[in-house]
Amino acid sequence: MLLVLLCFLGVVSYLNLKTKEKERHKLSSSLIQAIQKNRAGEVDKVDLSLLTSFSWDRLYVFGPYTLPEKIDMALGHYWIGSRFTEIQSSDGISLLIFTNNAQVVQYLEFPRSQGDFSLVTNETGYSITEAKFSMDEKGQIIWAFVNK
Repeated sequence: MLLVLLCFLGVVSYLNLKTKEKERHKLSSSLIQAIQKNRAGEVDKVDLSLLTSFSWDRLYVFGPYTLPEKIDMALGHYWIGSRFTEIQSSDGISLLIFTNNAQVVQYLEFPRSQGDFSLVTNETGYSITEAKFSMDEKGQIIWAFVNK
């Protein structure tokens, strides 16, 4: 009986992992397309809330070589997922972490060649209403804060 339960939990975990991977791929593709439209002048701003298919309330962005401990401090708790990304050893990506009620619901290792989030220094993250940006002529992110 215990073996059946462990197998069931393993299958559920595997399926959840595959779902998250599909979400990341879809989000990455959508973000690349939105950035291209912004660069072409087709859209004024990229609104991350419109590109996601999951619930979130805060976005954290980390540049290359960020240590997992710094990510933990920003999130306010230990997150094992940061230990399985390339953020601490790669200068080719930025790490976008989406949380809901302070729990990580999704993350994205986004290539800096597609849009450079690396100069972001806001360690408190961005609310869902602040997660709008445009690109400058060098391909770097300029955040557009909405005050309501």
